[in-house]
Amino acid sequence: MHTIDTLPGLNENDLQALTNLLQAVVNKGASIGFFSPLSNEEAIRYWRKAFQEFADGERVILVMRNDEGNIIASAQYSGAKSANGRHRAKVQKVMVHPDYQRQGLAVQLMQTLETRALAQGRELLLLDTRTGDLGELLYQRCGYTAVGSIPGYTRTPFGKPHGTTIYYKHLKPALATKNR
Repeated sequence: MHTIDTLPGLNENDLQALTNLLQAVVNKGASIGFFSPLSNEEAIRYWRKAFQEFADGERVILVMRNDEGNIIASAQYSGAKSANGRHRAKVQKVMVHPDYQRQGLAVQLMQTLETRALAQGRELLLLDTRTGDLGELLYQRCGYTAVGSIPGYTRTPFGKPHGTTIYYKHLKPALATKNR
């Protein structure tokens, strides 16, 4: 049974596990903001900054652990800070270790993330993913709607220009129909 929760803090074991997770997915080709090969130092810097934002209440970081207690997946969201945007958040860095992919774990992570976001008053989630990537299938399966694509918006972890597709999901379906 896999467990999903936030970390109360960042200890050295969890920092190394998250670093290994980030490196594994980037080095396999995940387009989540880094080039491959991702150095240990850059991955650690990223996680320290992310956890500072978590400590400041600006970001929510979920981790999934396997039966042995090892971190095998993670997902995040950060909420909009403007007064008129506090109902929305941006989903970021949804990643499952390559050894655990294609088992439905990302869907479980997204469901937990959505439940947490809604409990915090975040009724609209936004995200972007590389156009044509398997992530698109995940987000479509989770009920996200594509807004459009931007060609050449990003580069793959190996430096090749690539498009990005923007998605959204209303967590309260009544909001989606009310604004039409």
